[in-house]
Amino acid sequence: MAPSRLRVDGETIVSDDEDGGGRPIHLRGVSIGGFLHLENFINGYPGAGHELYQQFAAIAGASRAEFFFGRMLDHFFTEADVRFIRETGANAIRLPLNYRHFERDDRPFEYLEQGFARVDQVVDWCRRHDLYVILDGHAVPGWQNTDWSSDNASCRALFWQHRHFQDRFVAWWERLAERYRDEDAVAGYDLINEPVANAPPGGGFDKAAYEPDWDAINSLYRRTVEAIRAIDPAHIIFLEGEGYSERFAGLDPPFAENLVYSSHQYAVPGFGPGSYPGTIHGEHWDTGRQHEAYKATEGARFTRRHRVPHWVGEFGAVYNGPSDEVEDRLRALDDQLALLNDEGAHWTVWTYKDCGVLGWLTLDPDCDYMQRTRAVRQAKIELDTDFWLHWLPATPQRRLRQEMAERMLGALPGAAPDAEAHFTHLSLAVTSCAGALLQPAYVEIFRTMSEREIDDCLASFALANCQPNERLLEVVRKRMGA
Repeated sequence: MAPSRLRVDGETIVSDDEDGGGRPIHLRGVSIGGFLHLENFINGYPGAGHELYQQFAAIAGASRAEFFFGRMLDHFFTEADVRFIRETGANAIRLPLNYRHFERDDRPFEYLEQGFARVDQVVDWCRRHDLYVILDGHAVPGWQNTDWSSDNASCRALFWQHRHFQDRFVAWWERLAERYRDEDAVAGYDLINEPVANAPPGGGFDKAAYEPDWDAINSLYRRTVEAIRAIDPAHIIFLEGEGYSERFAGLDPPFAENLVYSSHQYAVPGFGPGSYPGTIHGEHWDTGRQHEAYKATEGARFTRRHRVPHWVGEFGAVYNGPSDEVEDRLRALDDQLALLNDEGAHWTVWTYKDCGVLGWLTLDPDCDYMQRTRAVRQAKIELDTDFWLHWLPATPQRRLRQEMAERMLGALPGAAPDAEAHFTHLSLAVTSCAGALLQPAYVEIFRTMSEREIDDCLASFALANCQPNERLLEVVRKRMGA
């Protein structure tokens, strides 16, 4: 049974079935990070993905780089993965896209068919298995935020400062709309992941005092929606909040048909450390506190006020912290899923598959890939290169950065800036540099291997060779159909 076209009806997403009725649909599923958008903690490499490709090509040759990354994608996500996801009860996947699969920086506005062909294949698989696909602009030209998640090694969000990048972004979405306007298995278009339109250079900022550039994001949304609607008048368009999808207060009210608004909500008890229910970071967390926190979010308030659907496009809980707290993280996620269902929110968990952080599936610790990359991944831990993994015990390098930040603040004349923001700024710069320094060692692992050996190694990412996180999947399956 193929999915039917979706549309927005007031606060509800409905499916236009053959009888012409609007059957309510609650989108529930998972994001496919690490596939058409690589991330270091998901795929187990150091640094930014685009820099790693450049290093691979420079050290091992362009053809070897193309083969390596192509085969990683071939194994990472297949029709078997789609079938597995559907069997959990999910009815949707969010497909993060890095523009580099579709366009080269040295040849802007010239599109690469192989990127679209991979999306075509995923859409076809999902159509066969009655699963919706949400296309997600996860990494855009010039970087929409300062973090690694936008494939950023510069710590600067140049997208908002240069019309050239914005023109390419709009043209990319026009090309995607042309390709999928008649495809019912595509639920819609998630325009831009975690935008930060007023990020200071370096990325560190006081979130409490941060004021988004509302004119910039509102004008981008209006321009892009208008461009898509000229081609595709029907598909849902998902608009994320500003400030890493958390800020909504200055967004324009809904200005077009078929708009859904999306927030990202990585809840405190999903990370710890500490017991759940219990005290985490000096505050007691339980089911009631999670409900209070959700209702207080700008995303929940915005969608209630304007009576439009709310999609929590990213959230999750981590399982690579203290082993005796895994059940606490699972309880926290279970409660979060229950409250999202209670509130009528749509959701996609982050993420489907990774190297043992928060995925539904994890690579087997004894597999060929994990064994060969062990030394580099251990160096990543010691150098604290994966900036996002802040819940892990502090390494000497993290403590050194903290000391450096304090010394730098102490030497500044006048009022010092926010200490946490300054530390974030320094950490982003240092970890980006450290990750890049590790990349040649990663490439060297594969440089002299035959293509057959590389392919066998990268088969570690295949579903049949991964380990399901059974307790996590038990929680997910329970809440999918609730």
